[in-house]
Amino acid sequence: MKISLSISTIFFLSWASTFSSCASPVEKSGQNQISSTETKISSSKELTKNSSEEEPLSLQRVEIQDQALNMRMLSINIPEGWTLHQDIASNPNGSGYLKFLLALETTETEISLITEVTKNSSEEERLNLQRVEIQDQALNMNMLSINIPEGWTLHQDIASNPNGSGYLKFLLALESPEGEIQGLLPLMMNYHSFVMNGQHLGVYFDDLILYLMHYCSQPFLEKFTPGKIISDQEALVSAEGEQIKAFAMNYAQMASQAVGIPATVDFNMVRMEFSAFRKNVPYKGLIKASKVGVINQYPYMTSKNGVIMGFFTLAPEKLFAQAKQREIDMQLEINPQWGQKRSEIIDLETRRMSQDHQARMAQQRAQFNAHQQNMASMRESFDQHNQAWRERNFGSGGSSSYSGNASVIDAITGYTSFSDPYTGQQIKKEGNYNYWYTNEFGEYHGTDDPNFKPGNHYSGNWKPIQPLKAN
Repeated sequence: MKISLSISTIFFLSWASTFSSCASPVEKSGQNQISSTETKISSSKELTKNSSEEEPLSLQRVEIQDQALNMRMLSINIPEGWTLHQDIASNPNGSGYLKFLLALETTETEISLITEVTKNSSEEERLNLQRVEIQDQALNMNMLSINIPEGWTLHQDIASNPNGSGYLKFLLALESPEGEIQGLLPLMMNYHSFVMNGQHLGVYFDDLILYLMHYCSQPFLEKFTPGKIISDQEALVSAEGEQIKAFAMNYAQMASQAVGIPATVDFNMVRMEFSAFRKNVPYKGLIKASKVGVINQYPYMTSKNGVIMGFFTLAPEKLFAQAKQREIDMQLEINPQWGQKRSEIIDLETRRMSQDHQARMAQQRAQFNAHQQNMASMRESFDQHNQAWRERNFGSGGSSSYSGNASVIDAITGYTSFSDPYTGQQIKKEGNYNYWYTNEFGEYHGTDDPNFKPGNHYSGNWKPIQPLKAN
């Protein structure tokens, strides 16, 4: 399924919430019924008709410019003979716009960006579409509007987080009379994870795909069997994929400016099929999602943050092959007032989280430095004491002198002794592990993982080394 929506709007609202939390599970769905029998839906990319004529219009691709950044912002299709009105300048110092105008005008002064023609891959037929408003229950205001074909059921149950990014609940899906369901993943859903001192905290993109399978489908399905998450190569090389990749590059640039350090782009488009049941009827499902994120490398921590965008398809097994190929032109349009309100909420949260993050990092650096100083002092004192003890009992020999008493001291103090293969001297390293490695730079690494290869993570020529055994 393909859904026409404004990626730039979603991206604008979501990039600033790098440190924000993800959406919570869906609670209960509400329904609005639209009566008819038609079930066919399609994209506006190849065919455009207006309300007064049935003739196809020739389309032209045009570039939209951001005057403030002096660069291309996006591209759209416009019918020949129509006038494009554009006057856009983003805020070069933060979120929002200095001015924004983007509209199309016919010679009859009719301004429109909405098509009322739908088609599928095998036939073309005019359908009656209805424009429906989607409500944000938390902010008590219109969130967006979409087109829905008559005969399909709209499921909506949305409440944004009034104190930050994400949602308290999110359900937005269309259901055909045959039980086919096409829906959106939560708009502007953030993920964040980080690794500190070998511990992984938070939730990364791949973990969220499995979570979203349940999150979006549980109002309809049960007894899930997930498939494999795979990179969607067809989507990556598509025009849409190139557009989202460009946004990912922009996202990384803005994230770098926000945190003050270079950020690495973390972009991919994936798909995952799965099986489930609906009242004992076998169903199949598909999630297609784009990862627009960054990786930040700090001295003591690696963080991965970003935004997920995508949609899901559910259908009875016999209809799934057709359902996953269906193209839907929802013509999703964000309410500017809602977007502004959400941006204000996210900006406040971002500033608060950024301040907390900077304070937390400063505290961690201070604690780490103090710990390093204490450990260095303790090691120096211990080494002096142990060296004096060895010389009193065994003389001033080198690595060959490793007695049972020395082994006991190592066990008590938590150290491991080695005969360094490069210098021939006896050295000690903190920790007791099943596997040890060393390199030509005098570095040592211990681990209990038999499959860990330090050469895959650190520089140097790493070789296994065995601890000394008592004479």
